[in-house]
Amino acid sequence: ESIDKEALTIAHEPIPALKWGPMTMEFRKPASALPKLTVGDKVEIEFSMAPDGTAQLTRVPPGGGK
Repeated sequence: ESIDKEALTIAHEPIPALKWGPMTMEFRKPASALPKLTVGDKVEIEFSMAPDGTAQLTRVPPGGGK
């Protein structure tokens, strides 16, 4: 949905393990480099929740499903 210096905004499918429905949310970028992404790319992601409740990307595999 959008990409900036600090975060990616991603529209994701339901995440049953967290009892989340589909939604659009912001994920903080990881300290490591991300593959080259453009708005509209389909990606697979791994993330964790920070103590303050923000979602932090931990991994975005290269070529994550365009």
